[in-house]
Amino acid sequence: WRAVASSADGERLMAAEFGGRIYVSTDSGATWKAREFDRDWNSVSMSADGLTLGATVHFGQIYLSTDGGETWRVREAGTDRFWTALAISADGARMAAAEYEGSLYFSEATPAPHRVTVHAGAGAFTRAGFATEILAGPPDEVAAPQAVSFQVTAADESLFDELPAIDAAGALTFTPGDRAGQTAVTVVARDDGGIEDGGIDRSAPKTFTVVVLAGPEIEVSGNGEEIPSGAAAPAEANGTDFGDVLEPGDTTVSQTFVIRNTGGDPLSITDLVLEATHAMEFSLKGFDLAVLPVVLGPGEETTFTIDFDPAGPGERVATVRIDSDDADEYPYTFALRGNGVPPGVRATPHAFAENNAPGATVARLDTIGAGSATGFAYTLEAGDGDTDNARFTVAGDELRLAESADFEAKASYSVRVRAADGMRELENPVRLVVTNANEPPRFTPGDDVGVGGGVTAPQTVANWATGIDDGDSTA
Repeated sequence: WRAVASSADGERLMAAEFGGRIYVSTDSGATWKAREFDRDWNSVSMSADGLTLGATVHFGQIYLSTDGGETWRVREAGTDRFWTALAISADGARMAAAEYEGSLYFSEATPAPHRVTVHAGAGAFTRAGFATEILAGPPDEVAAPQAVSFQVTAADESLFDELPAIDAAGALTFTPGDRAGQTAVTVVARDDGGIEDGGIDRSAPKTFTVVVLAGPEIEVSGNGEEIPSGAAAPAEANGTDFGDVLEPGDTTVSQTFVIRNTGGDPLSITDLVLEATHAMEFSLKGFDLAVLPVVLGPGEETTFTIDFDPAGPGERVATVRIDSDDADEYPYTFALRGNGVPPGVRATPHAFAENNAPGATVARLDTIGAGSATGFAYTLEAGDGDTDNARFTVAGDELRLAESADFEAKASYSVRVRAADGMRELENPVRLVVTNANEPPRFTPGDDVGVGGGVTAPQTVANWATGIDDGDSTA
């Protein structure tokens, strides 16, 4: 790092890397985003509000940003000097630069006080104190103080999901949409003093511009299925659930994921890491962390692969974290899951629907982590987990339930199965889960009811229907 600068309140920060990039933070350094590209940055400076930024290249030019570092332009085009220091005034209106063994240069920094720049899809925007010096009129105009409100009108409302508004304290709020563009926004202040006797209750209009940049947009997918940022429930469909994998052994399951820039500006990927309890059992391949940042142009993509090799039995979890300069998905995270299983017997599927026909095949038996040239023979055996052996029979590799399963009465079964081929034996409990089906409601009708002749008024027979059941109660 070569230089840093801070806004007056410490909320906006910038840092420059010699031979690297400029990074900006809008949350007191909690998160950072890479902005201008690799150069020999030497000195930086920032206005008090953190919106006007300047930076010098060691033997090069002065660069200026008037939108908090979102966009940059060359201030001294075609004039390369050994700049050693830079300063910007608190209001961003003036700038001074020093040249090594040379002169001091003073210039107007040409800030853009009436321009707000955001990225498309960046979420809700707020800038406190956007409108200042708010006055309802002369203090002696009315006996009681007047309240001021703002009428805000955007020329192109289609650029916003939530239209611009300014509250009584002068804070500007809006939410940009997904489309890039720019629009003029007109503001009129109004007081509640009325217009009687020729009074005036509104100010002259003021105009500023909102620029919505196309910006980079990160998208991650697996197996052709998009994985939303923040996804906490792994799924086989998008490759984030690796399923059952033998532990420990020679079996490793791999899944390739695609990172794509669907935005209109280059996407800079600054880090890709695996986090959480079992992160060491998920390994990253095919992504060279030594060459970060990886920059993807609009429409470009790159891939990375995750290998899952469980070190022990049971569920293993981790989280993928991708840092980039996407404005509204930083960081981009999603959960991974896999299940470490020892060599043994398993039933597939492990869940079946209730109301099966008696004697129906509800699962097939096979082995994991053990092969056989002649094939395994499967039998039910006494021992740990044999609670429901008497309810099942085995025919070849078919596991058959003698009764019709009723979820409301019994939601799971446990049997103990042995697999043998004359050379070796595997034996372990196998658990099967019953899934609930929506069954029709039922009730028991009461006795026939007789009503005497001439009765026309409505009659009520209490408790005529009994045994009322919605069909799916487990109580």
